[in-house]
Amino acid sequence: MSEIPPSDPPPPLPEVPPPPDMGPQPFVAYPRQYWAMAVTRSWDLAVVGNAWEMLKAQPGLWMLGTLMYVLSLIVLMIGIFAVVGSMLGQLRSVQPSFGLILPIGARLVILGIGAVIQIITQFWLMSMMNLALKQLDGLPVGTDDLVNMRGQGGKALLAALSVGLIITAIMSPAQLLQSASPSVENLGLTCVSYILQLAAMVLMAFVGPLVIERKLTVGEALRESGKASLPSLGLAMLIYLVIALVAGLGALACGIGMVFTYAFLPLSIAATYRRYFPVQEAPPPPATVW
Repeated sequence: MSEIPPSDPPPPLPEVPPPPDMGPQPFVAYPRQYWAMAVTRSWDLAVVGNAWEMLKAQPGLWMLGTLMYVLSLIVLMIGIFAVVGSMLGQLRSVQPSFGLILPIGARLVILGIGAVIQIITQFWLMSMMNLALKQLDGLPVGTDDLVNMRGQGGKALLAALSVGLIITAIMSPAQLLQSASPSVENLGLTCVSYILQLAAMVLMAFVGPLVIERKLTVGEALRESGKASLPSLGLAMLIYLVIALVAGLGALACGIGMVFTYAFLPLSIAATYRRYFPVQEAPPPPATVW
C-alpha cells in the first residue's frame, strides 16, 4: 500500500493592519480619577476636592464666568434699588425694634425682585454646570461654553424659571409675614422656610444638566433629580450647605472674593451629578454576520 505524500503547508495568513486612529472619544477621554464617581451614587464632600482641581486647571475661565454672573446681578440691582428706594421714602410707619413695616405693595415688589434674582442665579448656575461637566469629562472648554447650552437654551431658561419660582414660593409666606408683623413666631417660620428652601435646592440640583445634557423635559428633570437625592436628603442638605458656605467665602472680602470662590458651587454640584448620572458611552458596534 503506497503512502500518501505530505501536502504543502498552508500559506501564512496576511497581516491585518491596525485600526485607524480615530482620535480621543468623549467617553475615552473621561478622566480615570472620576470613574469611581460613576458607580458611587451619593453626595460626598470629596467633590469639593474635585472642584478645586478643576478650578486650578481653568482659573481664568471660571473667574470670567463668575464675573459675568455678578455683573448681571449688579445691573439688575441698580434698577431695583431705584424702585425700592422710592418706596421706602414713602413709608410712614416705623417699628423701632424690628425696623420698617412694609405695606403689602412693597412686600410683593420685593418678593418679585427676589424671584427675578433666583431665576437669573439658577440660569447662570445651570450654564456653569454645563461648562463644568464638559471639563470634568475631559472635553476642551473655552469662553464660548459659558453660553453654549448644547442647543437647549430655551429649555434651560424654562428650567431656571421653574426652579426659581418654586424656591421663591417656598420662601414667600415667611417673607410676607416677617415684613408685615415681625415677631418671634414669624422668625421661627422663617427658619423653617430656609430649611425647606435648602431641601428644595438639593432635590432640584440636577435639573439643569438633566435638561441640557440628557435633553429631558423640565418635568422629567424635576422628577429624576428629586429621585436621585431623596434617599439621602439629610446628608445631601448638609453637604450642599457646606459647599454653599465654601462658595460664599469670597463675600467676606467685600464681595470681590466671590469671583474666586463662587465657582465651587457649580463645580461641586456637577461632580456630584456625575456620581448619579455617569457619562453615556458610545453605543456598541453592530454585530457582524460571518
